[in-house]
Amino acid sequence: MFIMRPEPGLLASRAVGRVSTFAGVVAAGLILRRGPAEIVVALLVVAAIGSMVAVRTSRWYVAPAGSG
Repeated sequence: MFIMRPEPGLLASRAVGRVSTFAGVVAAGLILRRGPAEIVVALLVVAAIGSMVAVRTSRWYVAPAGSG
């Protein structure tokens, strides 16, 4: 049997991912429960994708938006 001791940093990064996923699911549920118009959903999707692109680190060594 192979047992690996997890690194504390890895556990913390997984916890952040789980919390952010849960927050996203709750936000999506609340938005869809209100039944917004299609244009509102489209604008929210564009804003969400733009936000993800802006904060993602780049493998091309270009600093993401808001990094300093």
